[in-house]
Amino acid sequence: MQVCQTADGSLTLLDPQSGQSYRSMHGAVTESTQVFLQNSGVAARLSAGMPSSVLEIGFGTGLNFGVTAAHAAEHCSKLHYTACEFALPPVSTIQALWKHNLPHSMPLLNALVTELNRPQATDNCKAALSEFVELDLRLSDANTCHWPGDFFDAIYLDGFSASRNPALWQQAFLEKLLPTLRQNGRLATFGVNRAFRQALEGAGFGWLKKPGPPGKREVLVAHRQA
Repeated sequence: MQVCQTADGSLTLLDPQSGQSYRSMHGAVTESTQVFLQNSGVAARLSAGMPSSVLEIGFGTGLNFGVTAAHAAEHCSKLHYTACEFALPPVSTIQALWKHNLPHSMPLLNALVTELNRPQATDNCKAALSEFVELDLRLSDANTCHWPGDFFDAIYLDGFSASRNPALWQQAFLEKLLPTLRQNGRLATFGVNRAFRQALEGAGFGWLKKPGPPGKREVLVAHRQA
C-alpha cells in the first residue's frame, strides 16, 4: 500500500495493483465528513448532544471513525462505534495517517493505538477510548458478523467497490443490515449504481440520492421502509 496525499491535503492509502484508494483522491477527510458523518445524520445528532450508535462496514485506516469520534468529543456526546474490518492496515500506518489528518484528536489516537497493540486485538478491539467514545472493532469478515437488532442510528457502508468486494453490495448482505438499523436511522454510502439501488429495494430499504463530494456527482442515503 502507498500513502498518498489527496486534494484537500489529507492522506489515504492506495493499492497500486488495483488502483483503488481507501478514500477519495479528491479529498479523504472531505469525503468521510460529507458522505458518512453528515449524510448519515450522525453529525446533527452529536451536535445536539444525542447519544449515537454507528455501525461501519470497513474500518480501513480508521478515518470515518476518527472524524466521527472527534465530533462526538467536541460536542461531549456519547458515541458507540462498531466496525468490521477483514484486513486492518498496520497500526503504525493508522497512527501516521491519523496524526496528519486529525492532529487535534491525539488523545483518541493514543487510546486507539494502545488498544490495537494489545494481544487480544488480533480478533477484537473493544474499549472505551474516552469519556464519550466506545469502540467495538471486529477484525473479521463482515459477512460472518452478527449485530443486535434495532440498535444502530447509522450504518456507514464503506467496503471497497462492488468490483472488488461484491458480496457487501448485494441484497443478501443488505438484508442482514436492515434489522440492525433503528426506524429513523440511515445507511450512508458512496455507492449509487442501479444494481445496488435494486439490491437495497429488495432488502427493504428506501433510498435517495444526495450531492456528492468533490469528484463524485452523487452519493446515496438509505432508510428502513415504514
